[in-house]
Amino acid sequence: MVKVKAGDIICVKPGHGFVSNAIGWWMKLYKKKNHITLEGVYSHNARIVDIWGELYVCEANAKGIQTQLLNKAYTQKEWEKRVDVLVPEIPYSEEEVKLINRLSVNYSLTITRYDYMLSL
Repeated sequence: MVKVKAGDIICVKPGHGFVSNAIGWWMKLYKKKNHITLEGVYSHNARIVDIWGELYVCEANAKGIQTQLLNKAYTQKEWEKRVDVLVPEIPYSEEEVKLINRLSVNYSLTITRYDYMLSL
């Protein structure tokens, strides 16, 4: 398993789904148009949170905001091939990490549908 900690951001490369590949295609065009030199093209992002002493992935998807254990959110193969971990340059304080964790749980317990049209 990839080493992550609460507060890290994960960037996920396009997979096999239509929406994932469409976002990846759009991001390639966007990078080219805006002369962005980042190596990867990502279709999805999520946050690592600590709940009850365990690490979870908190992410927005078609079902709304979901919080899942690391190995439930992505397979070992996906962690190795599709997921890149971004660590904030300025580390979060302990209070900030607790706030991120609490907000993530609150949002995942609320019915929130991902609105594809608003993200375009």
